[in-house]
Parts: sequence; structure tokens; C-alpha cells
Amino acid sequence: MWKSKKQKLNDVFRTRRVRNVRRKIRKSKEVKLKNEITLLKMKRKFASAKTGRLIDDWKAGTESINSDIKNSITKVRQRSKDLSLNNDYIKKYLKLFRKNVVGDQGFRLKSLARDLKSKKIDENAVDVIEETWKDFCKPENFSVTGELSYFKFMTMFASQYPTDGEYFVQFVVSDKFKYGFALQVIDSRLLDHELNKTLKNDHYIRLGIEFDEMGKRIAYYFKKYGAPSVNEYNFNTKNYNVVSAEFIIHIYDKEDCVQVRGYPLTQISLIKSHNISSYEESELISARVASNKMGFFQQVADSDAYMGDVQDDGSIVTEAEAGTFEILPVGYSFKEFDPNHPNGNMPDFVKNQLRGIASGLDVSYNTLASDGEGINFSTMRSFALDDRDGWKLIQRMVKEDLLSPIFIKFIEMALLKKKLGNLPVHKIESFKLHEFKARTFAWVDPYKDMLTNALAVKMGIKSRIQICNEIGEDFNELMEDLAKENKIALELGVDISGATVSISKSGELENENQEA
Repeated sequence: MWKSKKQKLNDVFRTRRVRNVRRKIRKSKEVKLKNEITLLKMKRKFASAKTGRLIDDWKAGTESINSDIKNSITKVRQRSKDLSLNNDYIKKYLKLFRKNVVGDQGFRLKSLARDLKSKKIDENAVDVIEETWKDFCKPENFSVTGELSYFKFMTMFASQYPTDGEYFVQFVVSDKFKYGFALQVIDSRLLDHELNKTLKNDHYIRLGIEFDEMGKRIAYYFKKYGAPSVNEYNFNTKNYNVVSAEFIIHIYDKEDCVQVRGYPLTQISLIKSHNISSYEESELISARVASNKMGFFQQVADSDAYMGDVQDDGSIVTEAEAGTFEILPVGYSFKEFDPNHPNGNMPDFVKNQLRGIASGLDVSYNTLASDGEGINFSTMRSFALDDRDGWKLIQRMVKEDLLSPIFIKFIEMALLKKKLGNLPVHKIESFKLHEFKARTFAWVDPYKDMLTNALAVKMGIKSRIQICNEIGEDFNELMEDLAKENKIALELGVDISGATVSISKSGELENENQEA
């Protein structure tokens, strides 16, 4: 079909328009698809990373843990120590820490000195080391002041560590000490957390501690001070006592790979603990007010002026006294003021807050609050076991980071000063073998626990040595005591054999001496 030039041009333009429309539709679909993909990606991100008006007040910083410690540690420690003196629950936590981590016997040394070739225990070396250690643990030998025994040193640790978050001990080496050295506890406030700088030799100082280029501790910068006054140390000085890291024990709970200082264990519970104290005080005052009759004198219209005693500002005030009623002034009525206290919701509210405090301190609420109401034996046992696992973690840290370095230093210096009798110096690595036995915990249900252990021994999946370790007894000492006991009984002609006990098929303990 013949087309004119104009028609041909129209066809061309029409084709172009169609192509443009199709291109726009295609681009629109591509944009829509991209938007859908972007939206899908946004939906995949962590829910906790979302933003919005409901969580705009959630300000999470990007500072390192060391920055947080530098900026906050002074105030946190001050508040922690204040509550340790004035808050019932923080005080209870410190007592729990002391009783469960240290206990009444402290950490007992068990020497594991042995022949490195035969691997047999060197009984002579064990006896010499343990007896010498006992002498070293006396106050006059253990501390530079001659006042701290080993046990008092540990109870001081249990008191300071939760509120300071760290504990510093210096090996003071001097010939004036019987064993060539003694220990000095250093106040954590003396290590200058505001001292942070880079040194010329690629070393750097963070929070008062010098590190080399690999991050190894080189020295500690403690503030110098004279005799402390009754009120406080002089913390404003910039004169430092630089102590080599090899003479310092620094124990703290390292929760971050870059963390170089500790912070109080009580930190997370301080605000709630303070608020609970303030709330209880307010409720107590309100209850005292409510226990007395209180109100206001209100003048009746057209009444004569009050002729009695008044305050300087003309107000009428009378003392509220329990169990008394007074005659109202003529022309005045009494408008009662009732604070309505104590508040019936207070116990549940306090209990709820204490649960949070207990969780932050990693102890059970019932133990922290001394509240056994409504708790059964099974629940109590579960909480007790969980608490004990927490205490055991701290005990292990104490043994590895605090006590083992002290013992190793003791062996080195005692051999140098010839305080270990005739023990040869070349066996020093053998003499350093040891373990510290922490306090253990009594069985919650002794009968069932003993039955379980008896079954485990009978099945061959547990040894008597393991059982002794669990209850804090030394198997060798137990055997020696039993042998001594039997020997004395035999000499005196006393039968102490007692009943022979076995386990029945039902899992019960049976007395084999009983007559059928």
C-alpha cells in the first residue's frame, strides 16, 4: 500500500512513541523490582537495629570498654562503696561473696611436687613445702606491714574486689623479709586511669598501664602519696611510682579482648539498689505520717478570729500525738489528710526490683533478699546449685590469677633464701607443681547425693578420689585418718566397724548386718 511521506513520518513517530512507552514501562518495572529487593534486604536486618519513635531514646555509643572505664570508673566506684556501707542488699552480696568464695578455711595449698621422670609424688618435698608455706602465711612474713595474714589477705580481697572490680598486689623484694619478699595490697584508685599516651619506643599507656607494641604489660603507674590523711589520699598528684609488671598481680574479670582494667561487679545493680533504698525510706516516712492523725484547720465562714497561740506567719499548728484527740478551736473545722500508707503494692514492687538486682549480681533472689516464702525444696536446690556454679567460676579465677603467682614467687624466693631445707634448686619446676583447694559446698540432699555417688563408684564411672575432691577432702589425708582411727580403736579394743552398707536393686541403701 502506497503511503505518502507524511504518513510514513507519522508511522515512524508512532513506532518511536510505542518504543518509548515500552521502555518506560520496562524501567518502571526494574525500579519497582529494585525497590522490592531493597525493602526485602531491610527486612532481613536485626530487629534490634531498627529505628523509630518508640526507641529514639535508645542511645548506644561506639566507645570501647576502656573509654567507658576511663570516663565513669571514679563515680561508679564511689557509688559502689557508698552502697556497700548503706544498702542492705549490696552489703548482703558482699557477705555472700566472702562466705562462698573464701569461706572460713580460705584456699588451702596442696603441693604436687613429684619426680619428673617417675611421676611419683615426692612425699618429703610435699611435707617441706607445705610446712614452709604455713610459716610464710603468718602476718609477720606474708605482708609488708606485718598485719595481714594469708587468710586476712583473702578476706580483704573478698571485700574490695566486688566494689572495685580489680585487686592489685605488689611483690616487695627485700632482704629484711624472712623469705626475701612480702606482699603489699595497693588501692586501685592509685593507678591513674587518666594517664593515656603514646611513648617514643612504640610503647603506649592505657589507663595507667604501659604496654609494648604487642600488647604485653610492661609497667604500672601508681600515684605517689605521703601518709594518707584521715579524710583521703591526695589523688591530684602527677608524680608516679612506676612498678615493673613482673612485680604486680592484677586480677580482674576480663570480659572484652581490649579491656585493660576492671570495674565493680555491682555496677549493673547500683541504680536499682539506690532507688530501692530511697523508695523504702519514702514508704517508711509516709507510714509514720499515716500512723498519726494529720490534717488542716479550716475556718468556718462568719466565725470569730482564732484567739489561741499561732505561728509567726499566723498559721495554726498543733503537734500530732498517737492515741489522743484534741478539741477544735471555736469557729474551725478539721479537714483530714490521709497519706494512705503503707502502700499495699510495695512488697510486690520491691520483690520485682530485687529480682533484677539479684540477676545482675548472679545470685538467686531468695538468697539475696533472705526470702524463703513460697519456695519448695526442688526450687531451692536448683537455685543453690546455680549459685554455686557462679561462685566456683570466681574461685577458679582467684586460684589462677592471684594465688598461683604468689605461690610460684614463694618457691623461687624460698629456694633462693634456703628456706626449703635440703631441697635441690635444680628441681624447682617440680616444686612449683601445686593446686589450691577452695571451699566446697555441702550436699543439698545428702542422702540422695551419697546414694548417687555410691552407685557411680559401684558402676566404675566415678572414683572415691573424685568424690573427695567434690566435697573438699583430700583422699590421702582421709585414708591416713581412717588408718589412724582403726589403729587407735584396735589398741583400745573398740569395735568401730559399724554396719556394712550395700545398694539394693531398687536403689536403696541396705544394712547387710541386719538379720533376715
